[in-house]
Order: sequence, then C-alpha cells, then structure tokens
Amino acid sequence: MLALGAVSDQGSRDVLETAMDDPHEEVRAAAVGALGRLGDPRSVPALLVRLPDESRHQRVRVLDALSMIGASASEPLLVALRKRPESRAFVADLLPVVCGSRATADPLLWGSPAHAS
Repeated sequence: MLALGAVSDQGSRDVLETAMDDPHEEVRAAAVGALGRLGDPRSVPALLVRLPDESRHQRVRVLDALSMIGASASEPLLVALRKRPESRAFVADLLPVVCGSRATADPLLWGSPAHAS
C-alpha cells in the first residue's frame, strides 16, 4: 500500500480508497498514508467521511494525509465539510494549513445560529 503512494501511481487511488475499509488496521493505516503521499485532492471526500468513525490514531493519520495533499485539497475539503458537518470539529485546526485564507468564510458561517449543526 505505502509503495503505491510513494511512486505516485495515480491509477491506484480507487484501490487505496477501498483499502481504507479493510478489516486489518495496518492495511487501513497504510492506505491512508499512501493517499496522502499520492496527493490527489479527489481523495478528500473519502478521507473525510471516515473521520468520525475511526480510532484516534487513524484520525491523526487521516488529518496528516489531508495536510500532505495540501492546498489542492482546499476546495474539495470545504465542499465536503459543507455536506458533512459532523467532521468539522476534527479538521478545524487543519483548515488554515490546507486552505489558508480561503478557510475564513465557511467557519464563520458555521458558527452562526442558522448554520449550526
């Protein structure tokens, strides 16, 4: 799994995303790490959807993977967070790192009573 991310095999994204649901924790961890190294922003929704259900250690790996994807993850991350408000608390500290100043408007709206979840 790790090798797929290290060699930047863009064709491996679907395989890695599927591996995030493997019954073995080590496989899931390797898949998340490989997706981060792959750097494909299309993986942001698949990573984000797993945040609330994962162990503390796997959540850290997912956040690290999102950080590795970097600025190209900003728009997919904000779009996904609009659809998955339950994940907002997990990525609040990560938003400035990934999204920079683009992360200002959405969190301000999330704090308003009309958008509170």
